[in-house]
Amino acid sequence: MIAPLVLSLISALAINVNAHWWFNPILAQLAGILYLITMVWLASDLITFTTRKFEQIIWGGLLVLASLSAAASVIFYLYKFDNLVFTFFTFLIPIVLFSLRSFKRGQAAQVKSASKEVIFSTFFILAAMGLFYYLLLNQIDIAVRSPWQMLGLVPLILFGFMAAGYVVATSSERGLWWLILLSFASWGMLLFVFPLAYGFDPWIHQASEKLIATTGILSPKPLYYLGLYMPVVFLEKLLQLPIETIDRWLVPILAACGWSAAFILFIRNIKPQVTRTLLVAAGALVFGWSMFTVTTPQSLASLWALITILLLASSVFNDKISWWPVILTSLASLLTHPLTGLPLIMLIAMFWLYEQNSRWLKNLSWLAGLSALIITPLAFVVFSLVKISGASVIIKNNLWPALTSIGQNIWASLPMTGQYIDIFDWVYLWQHLLIWLWLSLGFWGLVKIWKHYPKLRLFGLSFTLMSLSFLIMNAFLYFPNLPSNEQFFYTDRLWDLAKLWLWPLVVLGLADLFNSWWQKGAAIKNIILAGVVVSLVAAFYLNYPRLDLYHKDTGYNTTRADIEAVNLIAQDAGDTPYVVLANQAVAAAALHEFGFAHYYSGELYYPLPTGTNPLYPIFLQAAQTGIPTREVISQAHNFSGTPLVYLVLNEYWADFDKLTEVAQTESSAQLEVNNGYIKIYRYDF
Repeated sequence: MIAPLVLSLISALAINVNAHWWFNPILAQLAGILYLITMVWLASDLITFTTRKFEQIIWGGLLVLASLSAAASVIFYLYKFDNLVFTFFTFLIPIVLFSLRSFKRGQAAQVKSASKEVIFSTFFILAAMGLFYYLLLNQIDIAVRSPWQMLGLVPLILFGFMAAGYVVATSSERGLWWLILLSFASWGMLLFVFPLAYGFDPWIHQASEKLIATTGILSPKPLYYLGLYMPVVFLEKLLQLPIETIDRWLVPILAACGWSAAFILFIRNIKPQVTRTLLVAAGALVFGWSMFTVTTPQSLASLWALITILLLASSVFNDKISWWPVILTSLASLLTHPLTGLPLIMLIAMFWLYEQNSRWLKNLSWLAGLSALIITPLAFVVFSLVKISGASVIIKNNLWPALTSIGQNIWASLPMTGQYIDIFDWVYLWQHLLIWLWLSLGFWGLVKIWKHYPKLRLFGLSFTLMSLSFLIMNAFLYFPNLPSNEQFFYTDRLWDLAKLWLWPLVVLGLADLFNSWWQKGAAIKNIILAGVVVSLVAAFYLNYPRLDLYHKDTGYNTTRADIEAVNLIAQDAGDTPYVVLANQAVAAAALHEFGFAHYYSGELYYPLPTGTNPLYPIFLQAAQTGIPTREVISQAHNFSGTPLVYLVLNEYWADFDKLTEVAQTESSAQLEVNNGYIKIYRYDF
């Protein structure tokens, strides 16, 4: 069937003609959407490890994106990613996909239609529509530490209705889209309630993506993050949508599709067959996946790693799954973030060597496993010798504090007894129980497969190796350029990767549990369904920043007032060089408005919490540990050599009144935004 190829080439032609001559955004978006649909449709026919068409479409889209991520990253690094390269890609991709499809043997099986329970389907859909509508009506454009401060209980109730509709209606094993919508609702709330991106990291990466989109280059060319930057820039040129929109929505949408497809694929391939596939997948969702609520290189790399691991686990039961999708997704993870990708690649090599018939190749699998164990700590040490950065390390000479800290973290994770009266008492008790329940399920899954599926034992070994690597990093390496409360910023990611490797065994344990309990009568079934619903609601709450009796997140979102403040500063300074001392929310607004506009003494003119930017500790000295005297502020002038230094104080900042009183007398001029909600002080030197 040649129709998808013709449609894709026509849409590619329309996209490129419009980009160069017509400049019609509606045409760009319609042609871009048609192009994506035809690409995914062509790729879906290459998928043979599942016979369900919708799953083939999801997997086709995932693997096309992984291929694009790899190819575009290589071309960018060797050349650049400009409009010419983009045009080349838009025509090359459909031709390659159509050629591969022509050589594919056999025909895809038709997806069997499942029976539908109309009442609960409608209930589920209406609850989803109600949730998204409520979130859009209650957008937050003031600085808050948690969205729950403004939203109240309504989203939790509506999500609970969604979860209830899901667990009841999926008794007929409905399609994959159920799980996609449920997981997107669980992870996508920030997209609806915050008009601007939440957090700090997304702003930095969006500024880099904008630079690539406009110039085709980024200097110096990084060895990482390209797995995020290239797909975002490609989609921006394809759809003519803002970089910010594509970047923000990428991981929540891709995670909803990729996470769901990967878990469903694995669960459906398990032997013996699982009776309630989508219910088991919902059981995996209750363990919380807050990393997928925002788009960062780390969250995208973790998603690709999880997909890789579940593909690899599925191949144990399904020999139609070849190595090429595993290699593509692992390469996408590596190009997105090496902290996840490097050990992932080593462990994939261990699995491949283990499968070989040659004894000496099998023996090399142990070398690959050992490499996975040490490669991340070793990489930190080597790069610290090459260049000083926030990730620079020194080797500790006293292990006791590290061991004490690890012990304290383990102790803090234990479920403690107490007077459980408030709802949050039970939510956080459940949070503490989750890690131990997860470990128990993983151990039980390992026991169940030990005799019959020796390859699956390697997932337990991989979890052990990554856990040991995490302990080595904690015990032996110290990050001198990071504050004490961020010492686990990098090492915790190894623990996150370790947990990903245990998931196949956890799912096996969970499936066995559901299979055995599901036979025990209606009462037990109802208890299971109710437990899954309550657990999903608790996970939904825990996925997002919180400010309650047990947990207090300290960050604030960037608002339009912050954007107004950075524009006011730029207007006031004119052509005079300046640097700014401000918190992360204001610095993020500057990145949004001006990108990497100015550098002084090799550092950005706004403070970045990178560990090496000197403006950030000066700001903390002025606004947190001291007072904004002229002597303190002069450190920024001495470092940068600029005649103007601005200090920005937001009303929510601790000791705001005391700080503004001092700054009022010490500064040369004052500005304000929103009737004093943000105060700006200019120090002339």
